[in-house]
Amino acid sequence: MLVVALLGIFAAIAVPNLAGMISTNRLEAASNELYNLIQSARTLAVQNRTTMTVCLSNGTWTVKTACTATDSARQFDKPTSVDIASTQASFSFRPNGTASTAVSIIACHDAKPAMGYKLTVQPSGFVRVWPRGKTELSAALSSCTP
Repeated sequence: MLVVALLGIFAAIAVPNLAGMISTNRLEAASNELYNLIQSARTLAVQNRTTMTVCLSNGTWTVKTACTATDSARQFDKPTSVDIASTQASFSFRPNGTASTAVSIIACHDAKPAMGYKLTVQPSGFVRVWPRGKTELSAALSSCTP
């Protein structure tokens, strides 16, 4: 009876922590997948010597030659539990690898910026994912809106 009671206590402690860990891992995986999609767009632009555009439409990120094109080189559908906000609905990479504009993207779960990830795209084409809950200046991420 004592063993069953101890197992019940351990289960009561472990289950909420496990759920939090799963949502944190899901958010990190989504931000890494988005980073890989953006890097892929830059790589394709340089390899093919053409402009590649990253487009956001209805929660789906795609890499295309233009947002009006029907075929996509790659796409990412955000998980239902992750919110992703961007300063631009689309941006392009030129054949030399530079970006058309600077872009900030924030991925959050349950509107908790302390657990969110910020991605930045510089006009030079440099793409970076900042540590969880941090901005470029190592300050705390204060909002889930870029």
